[in-house]
Amino acid sequence: MEQDTKRKKSILVVEDQEASRTQLKWLFCDTYDVIEAESGEKALEILEKDRYKHTIYLIILDLLMPGMTGFDVLDKIKNDSVYSDIPVIVVTSDSDVESEIEALHRGASDLIIKPYNPKVIFHRVTNAIRKIEINEARVENILQKEQTFVTSELSYRANHDLLTGIANKISFCEKTEKMLRENPDKKYVLVRTNIERFKVINDLFGTNVGDIILKDVANTLQILFHEKGTYGRIESDHFAVCFDTSLMVPADICKQIESAIQSHNLNYALQVNIGIYEIDDISVPVDQMCDRANLALQTIKGNYLRQIAYYDATLRNTLLQEQKLVSDMKEALENHEFVIFLQPVYSLYEEKVVSAEALVRWMHPEKGLIAPGGFIPFFEKNGLIARLDFYIWELVCTYQRRRIDSGMAEMPISMNISRMSLYNPRLSDEIIALVEKYNVPPRLIKLEITESAYTDNPSQLLATMANLQSYGFIILMDDFGSGYSSLNMLKDIPVDILKLDMCFLRDFEKSDKSGNILTSVVRMAKWLGIPVVAEGVETQNQLDFLRGIGCDFIQGYYFSRPIPTDEFECLENKTILGHKRVSALFEDTEAFDVLFNGNELTSRLFNSFVGAVGLYDFTEDRLEVLRVNDNYYDMMNYSPQTFHANKMNLFEMVVPEDRPILINACKLAIDGEVPSEIKIRRYLPDGTIIWLSIMVRCLGGSDSHPVICLAMNNITEQKVAEQRMIKQTEKIRRYNRYLHETLDSIPCGIAQYTVDNGYMTIFANKEALRLYGYEGESSFMNDKTIQQYDFFSLEEREEFIKMLDRIKDTKQPENYTAIIKKTDGTTCPIEGTVSIMKSVSGDMIFQDSFYAVTK
Repeated sequence: MEQDTKRKKSILVVEDQEASRTQLKWLFCDTYDVIEAESGEKALEILEKDRYKHTIYLIILDLLMPGMTGFDVLDKIKNDSVYSDIPVIVVTSDSDVESEIEALHRGASDLIIKPYNPKVIFHRVTNAIRKIEINEARVENILQKEQTFVTSELSYRANHDLLTGIANKISFCEKTEKMLRENPDKKYVLVRTNIERFKVINDLFGTNVGDIILKDVANTLQILFHEKGTYGRIESDHFAVCFDTSLMVPADICKQIESAIQSHNLNYALQVNIGIYEIDDISVPVDQMCDRANLALQTIKGNYLRQIAYYDATLRNTLLQEQKLVSDMKEALENHEFVIFLQPVYSLYEEKVVSAEALVRWMHPEKGLIAPGGFIPFFEKNGLIARLDFYIWELVCTYQRRRIDSGMAEMPISMNISRMSLYNPRLSDEIIALVEKYNVPPRLIKLEITESAYTDNPSQLLATMANLQSYGFIILMDDFGSGYSSLNMLKDIPVDILKLDMCFLRDFEKSDKSGNILTSVVRMAKWLGIPVVAEGVETQNQLDFLRGIGCDFIQGYYFSRPIPTDEFECLENKTILGHKRVSALFEDTEAFDVLFNGNELTSRLFNSFVGAVGLYDFTEDRLEVLRVNDNYYDMMNYSPQTFHANKMNLFEMVVPEDRPILINACKLAIDGEVPSEIKIRRYLPDGTIIWLSIMVRCLGGSDSHPVICLAMNNITEQKVAEQRMIKQTEKIRRYNRYLHETLDSIPCGIAQYTVDNGYMTIFANKEALRLYGYEGESSFMNDKTIQQYDFFSLEEREEFIKMLDRIKDTKQPENYTAIIKKTDGTTCPIEGTVSIMKSVSGDMIFQDSFYAVTK
């Protein structure tokens, strides 16, 4: 953007007459780069050149040209998405109104009649370009605000656990490594904690209570180790601390945490366990220290006689077994034990599978199916991941070749590129060689890189991406949003598709901020023209939200886990229409029973809805209430007693003229099973009429008795305000019409000018137009940018402007004399008085009353 603003803006002049082109170039050459085209064909040829695509800000187009006419050129420009936003001012010597209307209908921004009035065309061109600059600045401002908001949130997420507010695993590891490095003489331990059977707490008392306990653990660690050690939440109910052994006995941590938990009087015994790693080598990565402490912790899981375990030789042997797994890799590759599973990616627009992601699985002869988490981390640590990458890429190419040979429909498949592989300077050559070996079109292969890979080696990554994209591969940025530099990256990395990090959806149910960030990221991606894939979609609620914010594609367990290729081929032609149906929630009667019974949790949830909500049984002529929430009673002036004593057909409470609106909305919701919004009037118990905005949704039920959910908001005040505004607007319109008619009847000239915008003329009565030399109001409207003093000599003009400046300061009227040079060239001496006043809209304006002086 910064580079564009420094580049001189261009105007394309399309005119077959060289004299006219020369006149226009002379008029604009000091301000703009004027590009000349002597014909429509030449104009289109210029527009196609890359160097002009982002510099041409306006086109001046002659309608009457030999060969391709201006109308033809205008059609070509407005039907091309690359140029359609460029304003076009058409020029003609033909004053035919039909031609003017036709040009404007075809997309012209303005129209000028030859011969040119230099001032008029200069102002029109300048104003048109100024509008573009203002819009660009507005979009830039919006993007900047969005970037500031999301960057701030991502920065916080990169270093903190969202629930507890303390350090997350990454931040804990960084802080611990720094502490150990700065204090090499001290003896430290790393302790990992967890709450035994914590899942039972969530099941018995709800996740809210579980979250409170996790926050208590974090607060306890913060009190114990603030500025004395490091602490953080690793995952779930696992926390880690690192501190000097002289500070505390590790067993005291258990006691302090248990004391904080027991203060809630849950009547449920909780035990805190800890795994301890004694640090004797600070060169060991901190995340490995955490893993070793966790290995110790796992040895006492479920053992209520022990709370403390140390990492020792036995656990070290476990690491040796993991290393053996790594050593088995070479033989596993030769025996083809690694296979690809495919996880579908669905288009929310087409509602079907449009691509897939290839994920590796290890079919181990002794251990059975091993998920990636069971071997990928070890391969990454040992540098063997690059060999596995190449093996998987070749499997994908082989599979795509088989699909092509079998005549199956094209299905792009994305392959993951590890950070280790990105260090390979021959990466692009190797991938290109693979697709050429198997004769697979590059459009069928998508390449996924992680966001963090960019920060490691940005220059090499950019060069590799450019090479792959030029060959035809599509590049996806995986785990977008996992780092706080994400938004800045988009300016530098030419990715084709974004894949949102799963952490957004993991926190979606608990954090409003996750939804806000998702909305902002999707919106910004739309502005940048980058499609978005949301990973980790697991619930209908997440799906509905993503559909609502305009997300393009989704991937997650809600539709399909990663599956073998043969199962994928059976799945790929199925649509996801069934998952769009809200009524699936109530296909069995038990779900209805949960909604309508007196369960306390269900009631609390139902009553927590914002606004009034009611559930109704719908028949052709009745809408019988089944259940309403507390906000419904408040909005409709009922108490629970009076409401249940008078259960009624809701249609009878709706104003008769509006009943068909509600009935039709219910039928549409049942037929399409999508919500619709309506605005109707209904009666309160005392006969008062209120306006309601209602979201109508079908929840299912039977064919003869579908259940309708109405979510209502009282918009009476809004409607009253709208009516008041309509009346006030009409009143002002009538007053303006009356005022202008009155001013037109006055025998002297009356003109009004703006005070703060260059003293522009905003009104002139009939006598003023006559004194200026205009034939009527329409001809004056074309020259509305001309000020009163443009008709004066230079000396009188300077004096007139000084007078206006004085009046602006003193607020006192002043008299003047001048000689007007009319539009036809004749002159007329005038005398006038200028005063300052308020317009009907409340803005300050100058009013000039003047008349011709007869000698």
